[in-house]
Amino acid sequence: MDWTTPTWPEEGLKNYLESSYLLDPYYRAGIEKRAAGLYRMEDVAPPGIKESEYYLTYYANSPIADELGYLIYLDDEYFANVAFNRNSDSPPFSDDEVELLRQCYEMVEETLLNYWGRTAYLRRGSGSKVYSHLESALGVFGDSVLTPREAEIMRLYLYGHDTKSIAEKLEISSHTVSVHRKNAYARLDVTSQAELFSLFINSMYCFQGDMVVDPLETFLAGPNQDQ
Repeated sequence: MDWTTPTWPEEGLKNYLESSYLLDPYYRAGIEKRAAGLYRMEDVAPPGIKESEYYLTYYANSPIADELGYLIYLDDEYFANVAFNRNSDSPPFSDDEVELLRQCYEMVEETLLNYWGRTAYLRRGSGSKVYSHLESALGVFGDSVLTPREAEIMRLYLYGHDTKSIAEKLEISSHTVSVHRKNAYARLDVTSQAELFSLFINSMYCFQGDMVVDPLETFLAGPNQDQ
């Protein structure tokens, strides 16, 4: 992905690298331990991804028309996503091209694993645990303000699920999901997924090192909270 084009301004890239990547469907697939291999975006993304604020922020106005990605596990803790994009002025990946990329998977995997092993010394003491702490912070996002069910539903909306897919995932009715969403929005003082996404971005800036508490707790307390 060419982040240097005007389509992705510097602030958007900053947000992505510091926190928004946590919502990336390929990243979520790795966290959820999906099988290694080649995936289209729609293979790993929730059903409502194109209506999510994450998608609208990073994809809807971009030139990307089709995307494929390798999911490769480097060790028990780390994984890599190697992305291939087609812009709107090019045709989508053909079945033959997809099959060719599938056949190249083992070669790409071996190359990355060799590189990973040779550069292990560069990661010693590099503070790499920050990424797992960020994931933990996302896992408790909203817990200090919402009921457990409301917080769970808000996180699923952030991941890109729509009301129907959340209802199916949690085995509850769509009406119940909507009621929880309405109540959660009221508690968070937001009125849309756009405002929820903005609240998520702003609260993650309050992330503190080995934080294991809801980042909203720090954000809503304001700058005068004792650390």
